[in-house]
Amino acid sequence: MIEHDQGDSAEADALRDEMDGPWYRMTEAEQKEWQHEPKTERLTIALDVDDVLHPFNATLRQWCIDQGLANYPWEALVSFNLHEVWNCTEEEAMDRLDRFYASKAFKDSGPPPLMQAVTSILAERHRLIAISARPLFLRNFTKAWVFANYPQVKTCRVIGNGPNVRNSQSFTKATYCKLSNVAIIVEDAPYHAKDLLAAHIPVIMPRYPWNKDFTNTVAGGILYKVDGLADIPKAVEAVSRMRR
Repeated sequence: MIEHDQGDSAEADALRDEMDGPWYRMTEAEQKEWQHEPKTERLTIALDVDDVLHPFNATLRQWCIDQGLANYPWEALVSFNLHEVWNCTEEEAMDRLDRFYASKAFKDSGPPPLMQAVTSILAERHRLIAISARPLFLRNFTKAWVFANYPQVKTCRVIGNGPNVRNSQSFTKATYCKLSNVAIIVEDAPYHAKDLLAAHIPVIMPRYPWNKDFTNTVAGGILYKVDGLADIPKAVEAVSRMRR
């Protein structure tokens, strides 16, 4: 069910030239600006791991179906609290996640389609770092996975802070982004996006069922939603201009 993108230069070229997405419908002048006349400074862009760099919820859903633990449509993922989606207790949900983290399905899963090409394009102009709220015991695995699949990403931080993490840490993504001088973050989770916006860190948010109703309530905050991961490069350039 999960496609693996090889991320070579041909994929990046195809992403630029052929995919039917909003930022591919550029005028000739826009194409010239993108290719030959960059006007934005080199920024530090943070990329969330789960559901940005890694197809976490798609992989988890398929694993649940294969294991006979739950069978729910993609559209049912309207909450970040998995015990609500699975109709079980919080402890049962944590136990299920522990089993998933130990599974071959999780350990062997690859990047979302075209995401490696997206990072190749972003790295042409910006510095890329990865940040994950996964449990701390997954720190080494997550870093190794990110560096193996995304050579353009030079730093990866796992903070263990989130609604589906035992003993959630107090160190937040917003704090890390401030300390790392992050200009923009690509983040799908409302739980983290709320803090990031409050810290005046612009958020690019790929649309998923669990964030479809999330809106920005922070004066001066920038929330830029995109329909797909392939739209991220154009969104980064748009937001970099908005934040000036």
